[in-house]
Amino acid sequence: MRWTANQEKALIDMIKQNVPIDEVAKTLRRSVNAIRLKAKRMSLPFSSALQVSGSSHPSSSKASSNE
Repeated sequence: MRWTANQEKALIDMIKQNVPIDEVAKTLRRSVNAIRLKAKRMSLPFSSALQVSGSSHPSSSKASSNE
């Protein structure tokens, strides 16, 4: 699915507001990887967007793959 101009603007705005990447992904109906890739391609300062909400909480890692 192609990114619309509105989605790109929303991505920029959310990154500027330090919205966690999982919330950005949910809002834009994209995967976390798609958000990271798009931010990188747009040369956005997405280091803050790499944070997943609640990432400092130990139980939040249970939702991710546990090899």
